Amino acid sequence: MTRREIILLGIIVIVVLIWVSAFFWQSAPTPIVQAQRPPPPRQANTNVPAPQYTPPPPIADPGGPLSIKTMPREQAVQLYVQRFNTDHRYDWKVPLDFYGKVVDENDQPVGGAQVNFNWTTIWMPLAGGSSRAKTQSDGAGLFSLTRKHGKVLQVMVQKEGYYSVDRGGSAVPFEFANPSEPWFYEADPSHPVIFHLQRKGNGTPLITKTVELPNHGHIVQAQIDLMKGSMGPKGTLAVSYDASKFLPGAEPFPWTFNLKMSEGGLVEANDQFMFMAPATGYAPTVTIEANDLNRDVWEDGLRKSYYFYLPSTNTYGHITIEASASLSMEVNYVYNPIPGQRYLEPASK
Repeated sequence: MTRREIILLGIIVIVVLIWVSAFFWQSAPTPIVQAQRPPPPRQANTNVPAPQYTPPPPIADPGGPLSIKTMPREQAVQLYVQRFNTDHRYDWKVPLDFYGKVVDENDQPVGGAQVNFNWTTIWMPLAGGSSRAKTQSDGAGLFSLTRKHGKVLQVMVQKEGYYSVDRGGSAVPFEFANPSEPWFYEADPSHPVIFHLQRKGNGTPLITKTVELPNHGHIVQAQIDLMKGSMGPKGTLAVSYDASKFLPGAEPFPWTFNLKMSEGGLVEANDQFMFMAPATGYAPTVTIEANDLNRDVWEDGLRKSYYFYLPSTNTYGHITIEASASLSMEVNYVYNPIPGQRYLEPASK
């Protein structure tokens, strides 16, 4: 055989071997894998009853008004629930007997004070949902309301020539039916509720100023000239409030508030009216840091009041500052323009 024939024969043999191998590979049986069926879902045990609330067993009702003085509050609340479940109008059927006394800033009785009562009577359609009554305190400052029925009595005491101390002159609520309420009241004529009034003085002309500080990226930094009521590079009061870590919806976050006087100082005002600045106790700096991120105590801003004193002009005044991470800061203050005068009650208009 020639060389060419040998090469041709070899090629034919290789092709035949490749074809035979491919034939047998395709003809080999494919292994069968048994499909695994998913386990059947577990059937809920319908024979197990759902847990149910079991009310406490009823307790003997002694009748009469509920009292947290003669029984534990928990027991009084349970009795209230029993009475309410028996009669859903129970709250509005409780007697409203109330006894009060009006005194001045020296705890002396104030006679002739106007007392306004308002209470709900929603279950009585003809009453319009609420009832009102008026009376005046007697010479001993005493007044009362009796033989009425309803829920949540509101009491407001006023007199011409006096400031209303309690809640800034707004009505004070009293609850008679539900002992769980924080303002639950038990009538006792020997221990009347004390309402405070403060006699108005002559007052004096004061300078009143308001300065609004812009909030840039939840950071406030400004200098206030307290005598002029304007911002400037050399103010007598430096104010800073840093809430730069504020993110909407990501409360709580830390913030820092700082006041610094270039002269004199500040002292926190805890009295309601701030009519007399103290003679001493002023500090040059006030710092408040909200680093306690406990949601129960944390707040995103503040509202603080301080007396201030400027030695260079011998000026006394008081200042109230409101700050919030998302709002601009507002500074409101008054001062007596007469040097050395600590009296800050405004003159009557």
